[in-house]
Amino acid sequence: MFGFRVHRARDIAQAADVLSRRALVAAFLDIALNGADQGDGLALLQTIHDLPRLVGHPTPAVLIVTEELRPADRVRAALAGIDAPLIKPVSRGDVARALEDCDVVLPADARTSR
Repeated sequence: MFGFRVHRARDIAQAADVLSRRALVAAFLDIALNGADQGDGLALLQTIHDLPRLVGHPTPAVLIVTEELRPADRVRAALAGIDAPLIKPVSRGDVARALEDCDVVLPADARTSR
């Protein structure tokens, strides 16, 4: 999307492997902020913030993709280090605006190109 190369990770170990080998500009997380997944999500956020610096890469922008984000969840997400939330359904324009808000440089007219 937008000319970026995508690297998928299914768990913290895979994410750590990708983060140690590649400098990423952004990381998208589809996690629940409540319930049993919260610990894993927060651990992954810590990995995303810490590991790139340890291997000499810049820290990527971190965007959360979720179906609902209540005000309390928004605060917890910000405290955990989320740079921008994306509420499903997510359009290409939503992604472009969120990336731009995180100072990720996009090609010209990324919101309107298909």
